[in-house]
Amino acid sequence: MSFEFDPEHEAIIQAYELARADDREADPEAFIEKGLVHSKPELLVEMVLIDLEFSCRNSEPIRIKEFLDRYPVLNENRFHEYLIREELETRKKFLSLPDEAEISSRFEKDELAKKLLEEVSKAPMSPGPSGLAMFSPGTWIDGYELDRCIGRGSFGVVYLAKEKELNRKVALKFISRNEVDSDVRGRLVREM
Repeated sequence: MSFEFDPEHEAIIQAYELARADDREADPEAFIEKGLVHSKPELLVEMVLIDLEFSCRNSEPIRIKEFLDRYPVLNENRFHEYLIREELETRKKFLSLPDEAEISSRFEKDELAKKLLEEVSKAPMSPGPSGLAMFSPGTWIDGYELDRCIGRGSFGVVYLAKEKELNRKVALKFISRNEVDSDVRGRLVREM
């Protein structure tokens, strides 16, 4: 689902995105006139997706359910399913896919959320050589944004990444599951 916005609505979205970058509590309602929430719900959907992206990137609590509860217009089937699917896909990208217990606690009786979780979690990241997961650029892992693979060998894969907290480039090494034994653990400890 993709939306096209006129320049005025695009400016509203950009203003919200800037505000959300500075303030976790930025409220979409402060940027949308009351009438637009119902006449242009796509605008609200776009803001919810911006909030989702920031929440995942900054390891903050996900607020999709709060938005669904607060804005009944988002519970229309086309938006409801889309937002839950987007949450799951975005969290998968950031390697923080929820488990069934979290989905059940947040979405209680929402069978669609459980069904979507099952569907999304069935398509794991594709394994690379030697049993390693291959990550796409932009994937976030514990405060690091992966840029690209810069090395690969029998031991594992090394990625160029950006450390969010200190805003610096680092190399992250991912070890092949096939290589983890006592000798490897010793080698790893010596490397650190």
